Amino acid sequence: MDTAVRTTSTSLEKHACRLGALLLALALPLFGAPGCTTDNPNYCDANRPCKDPTHVCDVPTKTCLPPDSGALTDLTDVIGSDASTDDTSTDDVSTDDASPDSSLADAPPTLLENGAPCAEDAPCESQHCVDGVCCAGLCDGVCQYCATAGKEGQCLATTEGTDPRSECKGDDPTCGGSCDGGGACLFAEKSVACGDLSCSIGILNQGRCDGAGACEQEDLNCGGYTCADATSCRSTCDTAAHCLAPNTCDPTDSACKSNQPNGVVCGTNASLCQSGYCVDGVCCAAASCSECNACNIAGKAGSCAPIAGGVSCGANKSCTLGLAKLWTCQDGSCAATTTTPCAPFICNSGGTMCTTTCNPGECAPGAYCASASGLCVPLIENGQTCEAPGECKSTHCVDDVCCGSASCPECNACNMSGKEGRCAPIATGTGCGTGQTCDAGIGHDYACLAGTCEDTPTSCAPYTCGATGCKTTCASNTDCESSAYCNVSSKTCFPKKDNGVSCTAADQCQTGICTSKEGVCCNTACSGDCDTCTGKTACEPLPSGTSCGAGEICRDYTATSRIERSTCGGSFATGCQTVTYWECGAYRCENSTKCWEECVREKEPGKCIPGMTCVTKSSTTRWGTLVWWACE
Repeated sequence: MDTAVRTTSTSLEKHACRLGALLLALALPLFGAPGCTTDNPNYCDANRPCKDPTHVCDVPTKTCLPPDSGALTDLTDVIGSDASTDDTSTDDVSTDDASPDSSLADAPPTLLENGAPCAEDAPCESQHCVDGVCCAGLCDGVCQYCATAGKEGQCLATTEGTDPRSECKGDDPTCGGSCDGGGACLFAEKSVACGDLSCSIGILNQGRCDGAGACEQEDLNCGGYTCADATSCRSTCDTAAHCLAPNTCDPTDSACKSNQPNGVVCGTNASLCQSGYCVDGVCCAAASCSECNACNIAGKAGSCAPIAGGVSCGANKSCTLGLAKLWTCQDGSCAATTTTPCAPFICNSGGTMCTTTCNPGECAPGAYCASASGLCVPLIENGQTCEAPGECKSTHCVDDVCCGSASCPECNACNMSGKEGRCAPIATGTGCGTGQTCDAGIGHDYACLAGTCEDTPTSCAPYTCGATGCKTTCASNTDCESSAYCNVSSKTCFPKKDNGVSCTAADQCQTGICTSKEGVCCNTACSGDCDTCTGKTACEPLPSGTSCGAGEICRDYTATSRIERSTCGGSFATGCQTVTYWECGAYRCENSTKCWEECVREKEPGKCIPGMTCVTKSSTTRWGTLVWWACE
């Protein structure tokens, strides 16, 4: 057996870090704290470059330094010939294992996946840090959120009733709302009271939400009364003080009254008016205004005047023979100004106007009543989609389209692409007829061919026969022919596999053997550590030297510790053998895969083999003295 002593790059890196710490102690006021810890903001290594692109990574200390600071970017600058020839050193440093990684300062940082916590875009693989997590997109829509519990990293509509970004709080706390669960804000309704409610000098000021998150204030006249309190108007009076001057209180009916001229605002209180008439909210010369006239027309308030032309009026609207007359205000009078055809609708049962909705049979000629909308629409041409014969000009609805024939023979249809509206052959192979049978793995299924129904025998392989034809899915191997097996999860029959092909069950293999070790079809169980059937037609021994068993494992013996390696001998007879090992030297095994490489004096005696003690070691270099501990 050949033996060797290994010293890993981990130990070398630790010694270099100690040396760097010693060197940086002198330069601390100039360059800041040394590296050697990922808690340091100036830390750098193979996976974490310097944040400041103008700095370089000092490899021994793993610290970002200015380019003119003398930073060491290669470990050979530190562990050189001076250190390796020191008489007090007992480490046998392997040049293969201790070589520094030349890409240490150049390797890009590992980016964060979507859903990982973040504070900025740069560390995220998506380059989007949203709501404190790496997000698949910008997620900048209203009521969108990328940190929903259990779905972090996905931009989703914010849950109904929540507002994590405070996007729906509005301009008023009462009128604000929350997200509706569909990507929009749901604010308080317009009827909700908000803001200030106050009454002063006969004017009531109150607020109502505008339905968009804001509160709107409006002034309402108390109709000649004073305020009952700070938030309401009076509606009766006992003394003159209850009325707003020049109005006075009439004790006979407890009403505020005055002699206001026509045109003055009176609300609904006619007692305020000299005329005794309050019409359209103002004192008016007449008790009422005729249709198409009002007493509050701007510039003419106080007397009845024509309202704007075109306003609907009158009770004498008429509709006969599908024609409706519309009456509107014109120059203060109500007149029939337009005649409108009702088509595709008809006149209503009262003969006053056109209908605007319909029931079946209530549409003008050339139209039908659409059941989905309740509206009259034009009859459908042949070839267009229909639901009932009454929708078609031809009165025939066949295969969901209006058709020129009342029906189509078997293997023909009226909705064939490019031939809609007339009977034409359907696709060859479409099932038809009755009495499908299956016998000896052959299904006899009737299928359409050139517009006629023909019997087309078909093979069931890899399935077996069913009651009325070939099976097309399987629940067990009995639903498949003998050369196939059933994949229960997909309910599909597949051909049985050749040797060397991966498998999960014996019934998938032609040989009926699926090896437990490799999960492949094979001629034997092929279960030895050094046997293989993967990609083979039969079980074969693995090549000599192939790692086997536990591979490399560290074992502690009475007087020594070593890493043992097992390999295959290249034949069924030899199997798996321990063929070589590496001594741990003066150290014990750290775990099942490696030896300890250093110790701390008086604190870790268990790291040294019997007869060895953890002692202080040192080495003098041109930069100072390097101190460490080792088992001797």
